[in-house]
Amino acid sequence: MYNVLTMASENWNANHIRLLVNESATKANIRDAILWMANNANTEDTCLFFFSGHGEQSIDDNGDELDGLDESLRTYYNETILDDELEEWIGEVKAQKVAAILDACYTGGVLTPFQIEEVHEPDGFARDLEKANCVVFASGRINEVGQVFYDLKNGLFTYYVVQGLWGAADKDGDDKISVRELYDYTYPRIVKRLDIYESHYPQHPLLWPEDNIANKLYLVKLKTHIPKQIRVPMEYRTVQGAVEAAMPGDTIEVPTGTYNENLIINKPLTINAPSGKAIIQSVDTSLPCIIITADNVSISGLNCQGGLFGIEHSKSNNSTLTNNIVSNNVHGIYLIDSSQNIISNNNAFLNEGCGIFLNNCSTHNKIIGNNASNNSQNGIHLECSSSNIIDGNNATNNGDIGILLLDSGNTTLSNNLMTGNLYNFGVEGDSTSDFYNDVDISNLVDGKPIYYLVDAFGDVIDSSSNPGTVYCINCDSITIKDLTFTNNLAGIVFTNTSNSKIQNNYLSTNQAGIVLYESGSNTITGNNARNNSYYGIHLQYSGNNTLRNNLMTGNLYNFGVEGDSTSDFYNDADISNLVDGKPIYYLNGASGIVINSSSNAGTVYCINCDRITIKDLTFTNNFVGIGFRNTNNSSIENNSISENIVSIAFNQSSNNSIAGNNASNNSEGIFLVNNANSNVIKGNKVSNNIFGIDLEGSSANTIVGNIVCNNIEGLFLINYSNSNAIKGNKVSNNFDGIYVENTISNNIYLNNFISNNVNLYSGNSTNIWNSTEKITYFYKRKTYENYLGNHWGNYMGSDSNNDGIDDTPYNIDTDSDNYPLMASFEDFLLVETIFDTGASANPYPSFSGRHEGKIKPSVDIVVSKMYTYPCAGTGGHTKSIKLYENDALKASGNWSGYQHDWQNITITPSVTLKEGREYRYVIETGSYPQIIHVHNYTDAIGGTITCDEFTDANGHTYDNWIPAIRLS
Repeated sequence: MYNVLTMASENWNANHIRLLVNESATKANIRDAILWMANNANTEDTCLFFFSGHGEQSIDDNGDELDGLDESLRTYYNETILDDELEEWIGEVKAQKVAAILDACYTGGVLTPFQIEEVHEPDGFARDLEKANCVVFASGRINEVGQVFYDLKNGLFTYYVVQGLWGAADKDGDDKISVRELYDYTYPRIVKRLDIYESHYPQHPLLWPEDNIANKLYLVKLKTHIPKQIRVPMEYRTVQGAVEAAMPGDTIEVPTGTYNENLIINKPLTINAPSGKAIIQSVDTSLPCIIITADNVSISGLNCQGGLFGIEHSKSNNSTLTNNIVSNNVHGIYLIDSSQNIISNNNAFLNEGCGIFLNNCSTHNKIIGNNASNNSQNGIHLECSSSNIIDGNNATNNGDIGILLLDSGNTTLSNNLMTGNLYNFGVEGDSTSDFYNDVDISNLVDGKPIYYLVDAFGDVIDSSSNPGTVYCINCDSITIKDLTFTNNLAGIVFTNTSNSKIQNNYLSTNQAGIVLYESGSNTITGNNARNNSYYGIHLQYSGNNTLRNNLMTGNLYNFGVEGDSTSDFYNDADISNLVDGKPIYYLNGASGIVINSSSNAGTVYCINCDRITIKDLTFTNNFVGIGFRNTNNSSIENNSISENIVSIAFNQSSNNSIAGNNASNNSEGIFLVNNANSNVIKGNKVSNNIFGIDLEGSSANTIVGNIVCNNIEGLFLINYSNSNAIKGNKVSNNFDGIYVENTISNNIYLNNFISNNVNLYSGNSTNIWNSTEKITYFYKRKTYENYLGNHWGNYMGSDSNNDGIDDTPYNIDTDSDNYPLMASFEDFLLVETIFDTGASANPYPSFSGRHEGKIKPSVDIVVSKMYTYPCAGTGGHTKSIKLYENDALKASGNWSGYQHDWQNITITPSVTLKEGREYRYVIETGSYPQIIHVHNYTDAIGGTITCDEFTDANGHTYDNWIPAIRLS
């Protein structure tokens, strides 16, 4: 601030300024300086108090603040200067033109719009200093903190105030800068920069009063200056020293040498150096070698190394970079929110990111004749930056893309050479307008011309054209045939193109082979898309296309269709299309079809279908393994689905079953979206995905008995996925066990959440985390009745009555699990799901032997183990069990010896004993199991059991020896 006032302005004399920095800026010295100003200023003078430092709020101690808070400035030694004190001091200044520029936290007082409307008068510094006839320019609103940007080596507010005073704020060109002009210049730059950098701490400078006083109060009358030449190091040892000493329009000459510094350029300057021989070596690798925030800057011949950026333009316009070398930075030349610049004949190489990068509304720039090669990412990268010209550049041997236009429409490309890059050229965007570019055939990829058709009709592109890549934007009746496409972001791209043909092409080692975006009524036949790093053939928001006899092999995702509406999925693709040698099954309006292992399907889409069964298949390397759109009453059973983007996807599909599948190593495991309601997801293993089971806007589903492990998100419910039943799932080793946001009325109980990084996140949700009715259950061989919640592996409290339920609820945001389980839910045997004779009242006599008889369940019981009640103090056990139905062996199990759980035998396979059916058992016992001495026992939980014959170890037989057992 001192430099700009004394150097750029005619109306400030150094003898009329008191500068207090760091240790000298004590409260007493500040008071004395203001008193000096009051004693020496006359009524016609302009007086300025500028403060840059810390600020804070404290409780008002005299009742004069409408918001009950005093604002204060903090000195270097942490002394407090209250707004009341500052008002008193500045009130002694009798000049008619007094301004206070305050760069500190909370300086805005109540100058937020709400407070202006409600209070109708200013508060804080503004209210108090207004009493002193002072215009206040504050760095932010009340409760806003001042932001510091280390690449600018200053507070953001002070930086742009100073830059404005160098002349940039002179909006009307009268060589005078008023407080109002300074505010109008500073405000949008601060707000925009914080928005671009996505700061969580916004800052909105404030001016009070905003009437004609601020327009008439001129801070600077700019000096008339004849541009001069400054030489480094003869006149200034460092380049930055020369920059700070220079006046706008000066030229700085930098000779051969190495300069270890980071440059900040905040005024219009020219910097010249012998090409490539003046090295700017970044001292701080986290900062740019050079950052330019002013307009009309010219830099030529520098060699910038080792910074975050070699040269950064940050809201810098009408500037020129020529003949510079930028290497070994993160990005070489970086433009952000900067327009109408010329970037020409620079050499950007060996950077960790991109050679030349235009970002965030950097428009109407010219990128001409540059070499952008051997960078780790892209040679030339445009992102959200339109209307630029890219001409005559060489982008070769970059680690990713030669030239990429991302969300950057209306760009003109000519005479650019792209060769030896992983992908030579590409255009991506979210809308058709992002693809409207002017790219002619003078642009070459590996020596072949780019064909970029816009609004074309009837063109035929074949071997005589020899194109390297083809884009068709808003075209009709185009034919692309008999060609080879390699090493581009995409081989063939259609955007808003219809009635066209893609025939007999070979597409390999691109990121994507064929991509259709918002393009319908096309025919894709006989193409071979192989070994592309992402998609083989991908249709996005593109319906009514016909696919025949296409081969997709060795791509990360061979085939895919995605869209927002059902019409996007209305395509005609038959089983002549193969993915890794397997046919695509693409069903439209089908009913009652079974697709099983005999079909050898590679991927399955069901659009508007009903009663489809898909089972016993393996799906890999496609956009989706199985996709349902508006498909109901169908089942997906016992499939292995891996290495897809989405394993199983339901969209607007209801009353379906997903059971017994293994979904692993996908981005999405099981994904229900957009009113995919009333489905049953049961008994699946979902592991090593980003999202395990993901419900978005889908309700009334049942998620039961799944193993969900090693995902980023285990169970994920958002966007009003309500009233789902989630029970009996084992959720472990995920980052988030269960994540719920904006959901209500989901009933979540009897699940295990164990060893997740975060077992639970709940935001803006009200759900039920325990059973809604009391349940009768066995726990540690005793029967209880209570509500049951979930087992949270990281939560172990106390259980005073030993019923297995923690005495203290598990808190969940605004919810709670009121009945958290002390152990895994498997240890809570529910009466309605087991067969249990219970212990025998008279277990003796007991002897080992062979039991044969019948069990008749009264409910469906899933059986995977059997517990044998031993006589007290004995090792009574079962050696083996066999279960038969109609003489067919259903399941069996064998004893593993006296180990930890020796009373239990594992039964395989897990079998469901159906209600009302008879099952014959053969049980071999050892030692002294408890015996129920009746022929027919009707008091068992879950059914009845009879003894047909017991043969003891001595060969004696009985018909009233029933083993005391529990099947669960």
